[in-house]
Amino acid sequence: FPRLLNFNRKPFRLADHPTAGVPCDESINAFIDKMAERFNADENRIYLCGLSMGGFGTWYTSMAYPDKFAAIVPCCGGGMAWNARCLTMPIWAFHGLEDTCVTPVNTIEMVEALKSTNLNLKCDLYEGVGHGSWGKALSEQTLNWILSQTKAE
Repeated sequence: FPRLLNFNRKPFRLADHPTAGVPCDESINAFIDKMAERFNADENRIYLCGLSMGGFGTWYTSMAYPDKFAAIVPCCGGGMAWNARCLTMPIWAFHGLEDTCVTPVNTIEMVEALKSTNLNLKCDLYEGVGHGSWGKALSEQTLNWILSQTKAE
């Protein structure tokens, strides 16, 4: 494992992060805080997107820190629908209906749980698309939508 991320051409190994070995959501939160500080990020414009297992992580992390993100974009993941009401940020979820790796029911259950409480909820389910729905999902339109979102002040 360790994955390398390249910020300003300086490798950053997740395994070297001071929170390596602590629960994942805490480690991700600490990583985001460190990057926001390092790059002087606008804390009202922090976004979370994940694909597959990262889609699960996107749902999970946003439930653990519901006030942190301006918007989330989970692709072919799923979450704990019973806890979805805490997600009030804008959400655009994606899933391929032919996904045999992660069943689309995971995304559908999350979206159904959110419909009555989240007014800024979008979901695209792609006919004829399997697990790689992010190929269609992560478009210029999606990026423009993400970047137009800010946390309510």
